Amino acid sequence: MIEDIRYRGKKIEIDQAGETVILHELIFYQLNPAIGDEIDLSKAVFDSQIEFAFEQAANYVVSRLKSSQQVKLYLQKKGFSKEVAQVALDRLIDNRLIDDQEYARIYIESFSGERGHRYLKQKLRERGITDYNLPQEDPEVVCAILEKRWGNSGKMELKQRQKAQNFLLGRGFSFETIKKALEMYENKSNDD
Repeated sequence: MIEDIRYRGKKIEIDQAGETVILHELIFYQLNPAIGDEIDLSKAVFDSQIEFAFEQAANYVVSRLKSSQQVKLYLQKKGFSKEVAQVALDRLIDNRLIDDQEYARIYIESFSGERGHRYLKQKLRERGITDYNLPQEDPEVVCAILEKRWGNSGKMELKQRQKAQNFLLGRGFSFETIKKALEMYENKSNDD
């Protein structure tokens, strides 16, 4: 039997059988319980958790585009169960607040010309995205990075060439693309 009801903003505290449960205001008003009612609130508590998780996740994704895995981990860190987090995540996807394909496209676009395939694949995998299309690595773009970093110095000495290769490998470019870019870089300098 419901003994007391306290309103705390979006949270409604209900005392029942010596325990206090918290309901989301939407769930509370759908259920519309009154003091003295005999109601099983377990489903209402679960539905309230989903509402709280959905609101928290929606606020989280509004600030910056996030992948579904990032949101799921965020909700679990906030103390929501895996089941509640998954239901809230499904609602976010249904409402198009989360779209992993769009996230991957924007992420790849933001790093194009700065990072290579290996870097992008690793970062997307960390964010739980495995299905995406990477554009072809362009040796001319990598050559431009070399020019920006080392200027137009012509033929590179072995040590400088190794340093450039390691720099570009660290940025995630493939060895094949780096090799072509270094040839272009050295040939450009010789043509001038």
